[in-house]
Amino acid sequence: MDINPTFVVFFMAKYKESFKLLVVRQHLAESVGTGTLATRHGLNQATVCRWIQGYKQHGIQGLRKKFSHYSARFKLLVLESMWRDELSRRQVAVLFDVRGDHSAMAIWERQYHTGGPEALEPKPRGPSKRECQNFCVRGTLNLHELREAG
Repeated sequence: MDINPTFVVFFMAKYKESFKLLVVRQHLAESVGTGTLATRHGLNQATVCRWIQGYKQHGIQGLRKKFSHYSARFKLLVLESMWRDELSRRQVAVLFDVRGDHSAMAIWERQYHTGGPEALEPKPRGPSKRECQNFCVRGTLNLHELREAG
């Protein structure tokens, strides 16, 4: 008998829409509890609950992948609704179809309290104009400068 067993755990970050729908339908049609479904499929119970609530609120769209960048105005609307209606972050995530993790609202809330509404503005991505100017010569990449900077 091995006294130091090795456990290998595989994490599946994304699930296919068809799988999510299968789990949701099992809950709705068979009246199977979220805990039972989570165990049966090797999922976290909170994940199962999020899928079910997303489906109930938004239909099949609530299960689809969503790639979004949210405006400061939208973030403020979400936060104001959460505070005014005394909703949890999970409830607001489902209501406004904010995908991923409900922790986004915690981040937005922290940004708002430390910097006001302006702090909710999306941050620019990629290199700044100055960085681009340092590395670009007439539209071509200056490899010598790039190597020195790296």
